[in-house]
Amino acid sequence: MLVQQLGVWDVYDAGVVSGDDLTVAIILGRRLSRIKWNSTYRQPTLIDVCGSIGVRPDGQYLAEHVCGSGRISDKPFTPSKREQQPGKPFPITMSKKEGEEFARLWRMPLAELRKRKTPTDGSAGVVGQQQLF
Repeated sequence: MLVQQLGVWDVYDAGVVSGDDLTVAIILGRRLSRIKWNSTYRQPTLIDVCGSIGVRPDGQYLAEHVCGSGRISDKPFTPSKREQQPGKPFPITMSKKEGEEFARLWRMPLAELRKRKTPTDGSAGVVGQQQLF
């Protein structure tokens, strides 16, 4: 049995409800809380759902504990192996010459970069005689 003691005390069965067990929990009228992995704090958080509204078939849930009734599931919680969902890669189209210029400027000391004048003629992105992008 798990007890959450923030605000209103909630008591849950220890098994994670998912798949076919989720259907059983809904039929039995058990209150469910979705387990969402928080990658920032590296811990699970619970999100209450209302009946069958907000229930996803691929989600993991904890069922409300009812004294005198058996657990719906004994499956332990296992966090996702991935820290974060992968995003779409940012498309970079840069020539070899532009890459070398970027690397040169990246390695340049900050004091030297501050000494350089910024372009005032409206030609943004121009350093010296070469255009970066």
